[in-house]
Amino acid sequence: MNPRYEYDPTTGPWEWRLAEAEDIDDIADLCERHYQPYMQEIITPDRTWFKYQVALAITHQHHHRAHQMFLVCRLHATDELIAYAWMTRGAKPVWTQEEQAEARLAHVLPTLSPKHRIALIAQMLAMWETWARVCKIPVIVSTSILPEQRAFMRLHEQQGYTVLGSYAYKRLKEK
Repeated sequence: MNPRYEYDPTTGPWEWRLAEAEDIDDIADLCERHYQPYMQEIITPDRTWFKYQVALAITHQHHHRAHQMFLVCRLHATDELIAYAWMTRGAKPVWTQEEQAEARLAHVLPTLSPKHRIALIAQMLAMWETWARVCKIPVIVSTSILPEQRAFMRLHEQQGYTVLGSYAYKRLKEK
């Protein structure tokens, strides 16, 4: 990872940690305010269902850390939720039986400075890779629903991903 994006919870303005049940409302608020508008023309968002899915993910994470990873990032000064990242395992595309770690959601508060948004996403990518390596998952896949995704995908490329359309793949284990 580029040293300027490295994460140090003792000196940085924010802290990443595993999500807890107390984070669910803030996660739903961030998603609803900043990301739901991209989807609501296609699907009917359901806050209760979303919160249920997040609660299941957090519960699974607490009982089986290798099943999925759900992280939240909060500012030290205000405890405001500024980002969250959700990754699961077990995804298999139709053309292979090789397991993939799949990024379910990667949300960053869009009102943050571009420098901070990029740093947070780079940190997400690094934490996903660490988790996938520990879990011995050979491939990571990340996607984007945003209409403007060039910077997001470029950051993936800088971290060693292969970008194909709105999908980014990274092989962690040799074939």
